[in-house]
Amino acid sequence: MGVEEGFMLTVARLSKLKTLNYSTISPQERLNAELYYLSCITREIESVPESQEAETLAQHPRYEALCRLHGPPTIQRKKADEVNPNSLEARLINFTFSFAQQSQGPKADTTQIVKTQKVPRSWDVYRVKAVVGRLFSVKPLGTRLIWETDEWDPVAEDDDEDQDEGQAENKANDEKGWVTEGVRVKGAAPTSAGADIGTVAVTAADLPKEKWIRREEELTDGTREVGFWVDGREARVRVELR
Repeated sequence: MGVEEGFMLTVARLSKLKTLNYSTISPQERLNAELYYLSCITREIESVPESQEAETLAQHPRYEALCRLHGPPTIQRKKADEVNPNSLEARLINFTFSFAQQSQGPKADTTQIVKTQKVPRSWDVYRVKAVVGRLFSVKPLGTRLIWETDEWDPVAEDDDEDQDEGQAENKANDEKGWVTEGVRVKGAAPTSAGADIGTVAVTAADLPKEKWIRREEELTDGTREVGFWVDGREARVRVELR
């Protein structure tokens, strides 16, 4: 506690105090001191559960008087799972590593191994790979780290069977002169008899369907901090051998 802080707490706690350190306490000094003291009490209340609020306020007899003078403060308690951004835990990323390990022998069975490890955000990819090497008994530089993000990208669903069928129908339509403006449509007929090119309406059912896949990014080798790649405190990473 510094000298200035001690001065303000002393003034705020003693409502009838007029002079301190051989100097008269001005109205502005008292106002600043009481507001600071009230903020200190508020932070102390927010740091404890609601069930312990009465016990905390018992240590500050002037709290009710300060609330009447300056208004009651807004209490915003932290959630149970909320982490203090200044704590050590906030500087860690909880990695979930998955590795498909192939067994030795005539039957090449694949076993999915999943392990978790907390890693400081300030570590680079080389150090993370060293951790992976120890977890799965592999050579660190012989691995690839694929971060499975929480973002999803749309892709067109176009399997081989539908593609072959569409190509055959498009060829037949070409022979009949049935085409669209940039989009071929199954079973479409010209809009007018004798027209060289028929323009037809295209519905959503005629267009390629979309499906979604998880976006993946490789954590490339380098000295860049892993916290630059990963947002948040949780990350799923797939380990592959080069």
